[in-house]
Amino acid sequence: MLSEPSDLAIVGPDALLMLRLVRSTYRPNLVVAAASGAISTDAASSVPLLADRPAVDGLATAYLCRHFACERPVTTVDDLAALLTDQA
Repeated sequence: MLSEPSDLAIVGPDALLMLRLVRSTYRPNLVVAAASGAISTDAASSVPLLADRPAVDGLATAYLCRHFACERPVTTVDDLAALLTDQA
């Protein structure tokens, strides 16, 4: 209630590893959308959070956004953990 909501889009292969990190801690103000593999146009249109968020260099990529602006995308679990810690 005291913190503002954030959005997290996770795309690309092995997105499950990043998703496990996110789910390892209670994050009530974080909206998460994830897609493993290539994202089709239909998937992106049905989940707007995933639209225009490609995997970087073919790696699982996470986009953390707040107020319709996103941090730089990260491609490692450790970098995502740091982003989520800074956000809390």
